[in-house]
Amino acid sequence: MNGPPIMIMYRALDTPKATVRGNNSWLNLLQFRLVPYYMMGLIVIKDVQLYGVTSAAGLAGVIVGDQLSKRMGQRVFQQVLGVLMVLCCVLMFASGLGLVA
Repeated sequence: MNGPPIMIMYRALDTPKATVRGNNSWLNLLQFRLVPYYMMGLIVIKDVQLYGVTSAAGLAGVIVGDQLSKRMGQRVFQQVLGVLMVLCCVLMFASGLGLVA
């Protein structure tokens, strides 16, 4: 489980930011997606450059996010989590309604 449902749970339980970051790290490791995506035909050789760029951007995001989390307190972390939760919900509904690709 990821996205808005787990963010709501973290916020409702007032989960410490170290626990949130640790759980999210494990969830991302356990949700290994490359093999299933390849088996479903979702990974294609012509998009290798795109995969490289997005992987690099993801790694940069992890590094920046780690540095930012060290500099913010629990209250600010909860507020940021709330904003991200709303943003994720809006994007999820927009995608479901066909408003975004």
